[in-house]
Amino acid sequence: MRGYRRPGKRHEGGPLNDDELTARLEAALDAAQRRRGVESTEDSRRAVAALREVRAAIAADHPLRVVVAAGLGPQLALDALAESGESEQVLAEAAEELELALHHDSEDVVLRHHRAVVAALRYLMWSGPDEDFETAHAEFTALLELPDYVALAGDLARLMLIQLRTATLRPRDDRRYTGQMTEADALRFMSHARRLPPVVAASAFEDISRHLAQLSDRATADELGVLAALSTTMSPLLRGQRQDRAEALDEAIAQARDGLAGAADGLDRALHAVVLVGLRHEKARNTGDNADRMAAVAAAKDAEGMLRDDLPLAWLLRKMISRTTLEHDRSAVGPGEVAREIAVVREVLRQPDLPDPERARTFVSFVAVMAARVGRSGDRAGMAELREFIEQESSHVPDEGLRHLALGMLDVLDSVLTEDPDATTAGLASLEEAARALPPEHRAYPMIKPFIAMALGLRAVGGRSLADLETAHGLIESAQDGFQEHSGAPVRLGRLGLLLSSLRYGDPSAAKIDEALAQARGLTEEDLHGTDLDMGEVINTLEYAKEMSQSFGKPITPPAQLGPRTGYWDTRHDEVTEASALVHNGFAGKDVDMLDRGIALLRAQATTNPRDHIRQLMLVGIAHMFRYLVTTRLADLDETVGQIEAAVRLVDQTDASDAAGVHYQLGSALHLRGNRRFDRADRARAAEHGVLALKARSSEVLLQSNADHALATAQGATGEAVTVVQWCLTAERNDLAVQALELGRALVLHSVSTESSIPDMLRAAGHPVLAERWAVEAAAEDQRLVPSDLRFQVLAALAGTKVESRLLRPPALEEIRAALARTGSQALIYLLPAVSWQPGFALVVPVDGDVRHLPLPNLRSGAVQAFEEARRTLIDPSAADDERWRDAVSSMCDWSWRAVLGPLLEQLRGLPRIVLVPVGELNAVAWHAARRQVGGENRYACQDAVITYAASARQFVDAARRARRPVEAAVALVRVGDRSLYWAPTETAAVRDHSYPDATCVEDDVRPEEVLGHLPSDLRPGASVLHLTCHACHATPAVDSHLVLDGGEVLPVRDVLRQARNRPVDAEGGLVVLASCASDLTDSTQDEALTLATAFLAAGATGVVGARWPIVDLTTTLFVVMFHHYLTRGYEDPALALRATQLWMLNPKRRVPPGVPRALARRARFSHLDDAGNWAAFTYQGR
Repeated sequence: MRGYRRPGKRHEGGPLNDDELTARLEAALDAAQRRRGVESTEDSRRAVAALREVRAAIAADHPLRVVVAAGLGPQLALDALAESGESEQVLAEAAEELELALHHDSEDVVLRHHRAVVAALRYLMWSGPDEDFETAHAEFTALLELPDYVALAGDLARLMLIQLRTATLRPRDDRRYTGQMTEADALRFMSHARRLPPVVAASAFEDISRHLAQLSDRATADELGVLAALSTTMSPLLRGQRQDRAEALDEAIAQARDGLAGAADGLDRALHAVVLVGLRHEKARNTGDNADRMAAVAAAKDAEGMLRDDLPLAWLLRKMISRTTLEHDRSAVGPGEVAREIAVVREVLRQPDLPDPERARTFVSFVAVMAARVGRSGDRAGMAELREFIEQESSHVPDEGLRHLALGMLDVLDSVLTEDPDATTAGLASLEEAARALPPEHRAYPMIKPFIAMALGLRAVGGRSLADLETAHGLIESAQDGFQEHSGAPVRLGRLGLLLSSLRYGDPSAAKIDEALAQARGLTEEDLHGTDLDMGEVINTLEYAKEMSQSFGKPITPPAQLGPRTGYWDTRHDEVTEASALVHNGFAGKDVDMLDRGIALLRAQATTNPRDHIRQLMLVGIAHMFRYLVTTRLADLDETVGQIEAAVRLVDQTDASDAAGVHYQLGSALHLRGNRRFDRADRARAAEHGVLALKARSSEVLLQSNADHALATAQGATGEAVTVVQWCLTAERNDLAVQALELGRALVLHSVSTESSIPDMLRAAGHPVLAERWAVEAAAEDQRLVPSDLRFQVLAALAGTKVESRLLRPPALEEIRAALARTGSQALIYLLPAVSWQPGFALVVPVDGDVRHLPLPNLRSGAVQAFEEARRTLIDPSAADDERWRDAVSSMCDWSWRAVLGPLLEQLRGLPRIVLVPVGELNAVAWHAARRQVGGENRYACQDAVITYAASARQFVDAARRARRPVEAAVALVRVGDRSLYWAPTETAAVRDHSYPDATCVEDDVRPEEVLGHLPSDLRPGASVLHLTCHACHATPAVDSHLVLDGGEVLPVRDVLRQARNRPVDAEGGLVVLASCASDLTDSTQDEALTLATAFLAAGATGVVGARWPIVDLTTTLFVVMFHHYLTRGYEDPALALRATQLWMLNPKRRVPPGVPRALARRARFSHLDDAGNWAAFTYQGR
């Protein structure tokens, strides 16, 4: 062996010498020769192992390496074929060996055959690249030219070519051949084939037909017969364009008829009949001729008669007949096409010999498919024609439920097109009727919930109802149970649709877009079958939206265009997307020409309904705003204002749900223009439109059916309110600034507080029927499949009336002043922290005089954040840090005097009583503990003023209107049996014995209903004093915060608020004391001020004593005993009793009055009650 150095004799454990290598190689090749067929044998396994051993023992350039490759490659290829290509590693190894062997002998037929097998298996089983297809196809095709090869392996090569060609008609990720064709396989096969260019698909079917015809009898199987029947008729149809397809159809029908006439009874005859059904149906669709349609129906009846149950694949062929007969073109309808299609199907339905079940199936299928096509085209006239057809021909469907389902589906699709709330309402009503009429096991029942969910998604966007959106999500998830796993496409498509509705409901976050992307990517080709939805387009658009949300001012890449669009909606969607990208990138690159192209494209869009027109006007207006930011030309700003003003007029005319956003954007543009021009009128109008925007947000909160949804909706108004306040101050409209502040906070409390008065408001406005519905519908709400839209109807009925103004408007300045006078207060004062564009300030509403703006330059959030972080350590025992807490409280006391209370009290006379309404994070500060040094001693704000708090002026005004019950009229003392409240029994006994000897005591087994029983309702006035000794638990959202009672039970904020629904507005109320827990505290949504304390106030109390942070048990007990002492001995005003108690705690010479237990009297002298971390926690709000 030239060029190879003989290694010498092999020692034990050493390398093989040449003789041993040769011997082993010959033995391996002999074993390989004894292999017969594909199946692995002991000989073949031994051969592979030996060849691998020899390969490992020699160098890559060893002459024997080629011999090893020529033997090992075919063996591995056969192994891969035996395993159906399941091992990717075996395929890779086989390919490498075969390439090496063929490099030295490229004409070897065996090696070429096995290389083709390996390439085919990689392409079929592992989604291999197109190069694998080309290699296998070219090699097999060339080998089939060799007669000897054909005799030996012709059938295998043709079967491989059939599978390869069939795979090109499948989606790339669905190529694996399982050995049988299921219904799902057939659907995916036909669906994907339709999406390919016709010439490509035709070529594939021609190749398949040719190879099938050349197979020997021993290779033919049932599945291949189905494929043969399909292929022989598909290729001529696909070769022709639509205009000359009629000729191709006639040719194919003639071939199919001839084949049917000559076919033997059984499967062969049935196959030809099924193909003839499809061809007849295709011709009827192509021509629209009644005779062709009747011929298609007759062919379907004949084919079904030939399908005996004992025939192989009978189930599949029946499905194919059904799909072929009932499946229509999903493209947009053309002019006059709806009328032609209706005429055709009407003739079919009126055939006397058509069986009733087939008649009903034809009717329902036609309505569903035609409605989708009409909706896709944006053809409202066609929708009306279809509705008329349903009403005239519904007698063909004896099932009442199916008629309701057909009408409901049509109305929902109509509402998608028009965004008409009446169409949505009609669709939901019909679908509810269908749900009542159809039994759950009916085959059509699973379609009801997805369509209801679609309608609710539309209603959620139009009516701003989170309950609709939440219910829609629930229906989609529960609808999954009604579908088999392989046919749950409506559910999966519904989930995606609702996610897209969620994105339209509010500002799309990256997380929401990611969720929608995951849902879109999870849809399969089978899910999309018959929908003409291009998920590639949806995914690209979502990715574009995500980039838009994260790339303000930076260039972005517009979504790729994935092919020509058909139908109104596709074309419009692409153009709006392109225009948005041009505007965004023109702004990012300061390219005015690009901006102008985007604006021109937006202006050119046609609109189908008022809401669509509003969106177009807003897009054009905002685009001009971007242009102004680039050019600084006032003309662009004028155009922005003009476009959005037109949108406002349209909103006012149509009561569209876009009111809040449209008014806010107009206010923003006017404020910008007013500052640029120093125009007082523009600034004033900006303030007015800002307030209108906040009123619209307030109405959205009132639309929500529960506190959770109201809270989530209210959060959107908070940031806008702060901005609108700034517009008002710039316009020197302090009165409007007060309105803006009220419209941006405590909206949930207002919603709950007004519910009980709505029936009276409706009656006063002339709507007694709605008033009655409001009174009775809440009890049945949970029983309905579709959430009631009663709230939306109520607001629509009250629109423009004085009642609506009273419901939505914040309290007038006169009402605030009257409440101040009634409570003996000098002023209500809003405190606003600094933001990037302005320092902190106070807005002072005095009992008489004008609203004053008081700048507070030291009112910044940094000190509050440090205090808040320290406060949270009290709630989390593992993070407790007493020293840090004391330092934080001390710093807070000093800073709050410098920043706020010092400047404020300088403006007031005497011993003022003031009501503080802190905004945002300022709500956490105990402002009454603000201090300064006087004569070397600390002097606190509460020593110079009576300081109370309010969640909002509205809640303060409501509480001030209520008459206060006499303190001792009906006292209830509630104490839970919690061992951590060591002093609680002493506290309750001392309060009862010293202050309320006739009090009702509820102790040691306290349940939620007992606490609620002492709160006002429509049946009882509630306690005059309700004292609660228990812990509180804070949660996010705040409505889940609760009091912890006995037996593991809790009383949530939501239940306290729910009871308030039935409370008469002007009923007298009592005092609630929540001193033993952090009850006047929220860790989220500060501007909603939704705490346990404010919830009790909303539930009808006239005042609430609460705590801003947890206090040790003994300190709380001493505070409570003394508070009730003062309350019952000359300080009937709880605010004054609280101040007296806190002054007592600050007094180093404090003494407890006679009658208080001696154990408390002793500890009162030595406890650190004067520490601000103890006494300053307690607050009062109310009248």
